[in-house]
Amino acid sequence: MTATSAPAPDDRALAIRAAFAFFALYAVFFSTGPLFGQWLLDAEGRPLQADFVNVWAAGRMAIEGRAADVYDWAAHRAYEVLAVGHDFEGYFGWHYPPMFLLVAAPLSLLPYVASQLVWTAVTLPIYAAAIRLICRRWDAVLIALAFPAVAMNVAFGQNGFLTAGLLGAGLALLDRRPVAAGILIGLLTYKPQFGALIPIALLACGHWRAIASAAATALAAAGAATLAFGAEVWPAFLASTKLTNHAVLEMGWANFAELVSPFGVSRWLGLGYWSAWMVQGAVMATLAALVWSAWRRPGADGPKRALLAAGCVAASPYAYVYDLTTLGVALAFLLKDGCAPAERRAVALVCLLIIAEPLSGTPLSVLAAPIVAALAIRRIWPGLARWHAVAAA
Repeated sequence: MTATSAPAPDDRALAIRAAFAFFALYAVFFSTGPLFGQWLLDAEGRPLQADFVNVWAAGRMAIEGRAADVYDWAAHRAYEVLAVGHDFEGYFGWHYPPMFLLVAAPLSLLPYVASQLVWTAVTLPIYAAAIRLICRRWDAVLIALAFPAVAMNVAFGQNGFLTAGLLGAGLALLDRRPVAAGILIGLLTYKPQFGALIPIALLACGHWRAIASAAATALAAAGAATLAFGAEVWPAFLASTKLTNHAVLEMGWANFAELVSPFGVSRWLGLGYWSAWMVQGAVMATLAALVWSAWRRPGADGPKRALLAAGCVAASPYAYVYDLTTLGVALAFLLKDGCAPAERRAVALVCLLIIAEPLSGTPLSVLAAPIVAALAIRRIWPGLARWHAVAAA
């Protein structure tokens, strides 16, 4: 089977069987997790603090008229304790721009555990809908839901489904509905570190309507947040970015081993702050050049979008394993028309790296995005693959 042929029935059946095997593992974990203090509830049956607690706490503070205080770590942590009903070690920082409070506020009207379940139940279909838009097949959605980063995102109560869904749907609609695509891309400004490469791609191929729509949406979201929570929330957010940079990227309070970025791995390996930024900067510059060149070329629309999606992950210095949900979108764009045996093995490796990440306590899954990007590059520039084969021979 060639890389661009339709998936063979046997390949599709194998992928579906593998998906159900993953679902069985997920079912065991999520059904027993609350019993053993691993998910939703701790060993004493109390709400278990997880990443989502920062969303609930920020939302409750915004509801109570304290939106600017969400960037005060001591005040925000007090509301995290309120969320779970007991004190705990550590702190789950709120590093998002004010527009994400528009989402967090209504979620905080529910009790913490119920709110986390609702958050997952609402955002997971956004991810699934994006995969459906990309591949136009329900079996592809089933397979994408089995991607290991999906389970990680559910476990942490994180926003990977929203990020991946907005990006995937935006890129899928880019050619036929550019204004709608721009709206979805504009909403991604709630997580700005993931958007560095998107303007480069849109400018490279002249998607001016999408660019205008994205800019208007971002401004509208910022304006809505200002009207809802007051203008003082913006200086508080901007001031907090310096503390976040110092605590997370300089001091490693969030654990460098958990970052799946070139910056994080460089710090984990012992490089200094500025040396790690040089590594991250080199990766970002390389990806920017590749995205620009790829999006200037005619054809290969799926691989180009896959490269961009994988690049958005690798270009972010602040990325965790749940952010790899976006690679599900990248793989959907890349493999929707079939895959070669070598590509199947590469995808299996990506899945294993993501699974091994929390088990090993090391940032193994930092390799996941580069592997997916390399697969896309082979599709965009097939001559490179042929040259490599000749050189190896």
